[in-house]
Amino acid sequence: MFDKPLAQMTAAELYEAARIRETEEQRKAQAGLLESLRRLREQRKVLRAEHRGQLAALRKRHRKESRDLEKAQQEDYADIDKRIGDLETVLQIRSQQTVSRGPDEQGDATPMRPKEILHLMAPGFPYGMSDLRDLAIAANALPPRNLSQSLAYFRRQGYIDSPRRGVYVRIDAEMTRAA
Repeated sequence: MFDKPLAQMTAAELYEAARIRETEEQRKAQAGLLESLRRLREQRKVLRAEHRGQLAALRKRHRKESRDLEKAQQEDYADIDKRIGDLETVLQIRSQQTVSRGPDEQGDATPMRPKEILHLMAPGFPYGMSDLRDLAIAANALPPRNLSQSLAYFRRQGYIDSPRRGVYVRIDAEMTRAA
């Protein structure tokens, strides 16, 4: 700064000394605030890592408890199903409701390929979704899983027409053979 005592300084020198001192104080205050900010960010980082660890441990414990509960429930069901089966065997009856098959497990029926549904449709005859499913079942096959998407594709390709929503008509037998 200045080497003169304050009493010997001119007004301009005093003003300059005050400005320099003020900027130094501002720099010190800013450095202190930056250090506080750095410490708080570090503290937040540590706290966040700790919280992530706690959350991961909770999820792991929850998964384990959930698996254990499901396993215990399956064991309970298996035990009861075995006892029901034993009693039905003794009584020589078999409940059809105890064995429910999903749509994919209906005997020897296999899912039909989407193109095969075109060959089952008669040209010019309107078919609803339930009619098409019935055709597939009558052919000893399951309807395709993506029947509605397949029909939309065939409609865009010009193999079938849709006079109204949910109703489909095959256009020409020759076109379906090319499919």
